[in-house]
Amino acid sequence: LERTMKLLQVARNQIQRPGLRFYNAALHTLSKCSSEEAALAAETILFEEMSSMKPDSYCYAAVVSAWTSLNTCEGSERAKDILLSSGAVGVVDAFCFNTVLDSFAKL
Repeated sequence: LERTMKLLQVARNQIQRPGLRFYNAALHTLSKCSSEEAALAAETILFEEMSSMKPDSYCYAAVVSAWTSLNTCEGSERAKDILLSSGAVGVVDAFCFNTVLDSFAKL
């Protein structure tokens, strides 16, 4: 996670206006870290750094996956809350909902 965060910071400094592809890659990478710190970082990117653009379903899927990868009730609840947030309406797809449903089923 530490190397990922350092690389993200370098990229932020070198890319003047990061686009959706950059954020998709960053969120996907964080979703593979399986830690609460990575999930929080992904959520922060989604709701704060990307506030000036419209995140797509891949962005939401990555953040949802980051939370559900924790295999905890809290992680599943947080993922559910993200799906139900106002920004996700009309953007998230069946994959996102299935990911959250599956995480609750595994608890």
